[in-house]
Amino acid sequence: MLLVVVAFAALLTIGVWRWAVRRPRGEGGVGVRNQVADAENASGGDRSVVFAAIGASDVVGIGADDPERENWATILHTFMPEGTRLVRLARPGITLREANASEVFQAVKAQPDLVVLWNCVNDLSCRVPLGDYTRELEIALGRLIRETDARVVVLNVPDLSRLLPQGIGESQRALVRGGIEQWNRAITHRVARYGPRVTLLDLYAVSEEMMSQRDYIAADGIHLSTRGHRALAEMVWDHVRSEDAE
Repeated sequence: MLLVVVAFAALLTIGVWRWAVRRPRGEGGVGVRNQVADAENASGGDRSVVFAAIGASDVVGIGADDPERENWATILHTFMPEGTRLVRLARPGITLREANASEVFQAVKAQPDLVVLWNCVNDLSCRVPLGDYTRELEIALGRLIRETDARVVVLNVPDLSRLLPQGIGESQRALVRGGIEQWNRAITHRVARYGPRVTLLDLYAVSEEMMSQRDYIAADGIHLSTRGHRALAEMVWDHVRSEDAE
């Protein structure tokens, strides 16, 4: 626990968590009610496949040149079979507890076939206690498993120490990595409880590949760029297809 506290202190001192600055509720979202209504009211006899993306600024598309079209969730949607409907649920700065009160509820209402959940970085940056976060993760996954037939892909915390300014020493980077690794172990443990319908895409493991490509990171030095959003979409799609092949 001391390691996590020190890591958070280092992060807050160097200001790496700028992307967690909150926006008022309802601003910067992506039309949740309209998209869920579209999924519910689509015409035709056969039910279309539904893909729900639950996240924050990443799903909104912050960092992309055209956030509405070039966010990773919308790009991933283009890889899917024709007729698949996208339910894109996001608000910048949202924590998982807030997502459980809004985004997860809306996802369940849409009865998706696939859910991709990426809600952890804001909790980490807002200093949500890890125990509180894991309880919220259990609530989210439990509800998605009980109330839908969806497969759920959970994304964890990437190695954000790679985004720290060059002047930051290796000891501080190691503290940050240690805190992130502790969070990711907890996420992995919770995901494993839910069997084959819930799988983990380990972003920490591919952080070097992603973050060494500087054009994958937006000009703010924090969010994914257009190319970064596309690369993430491709990783998620490869993960989904690999699970199908097993």
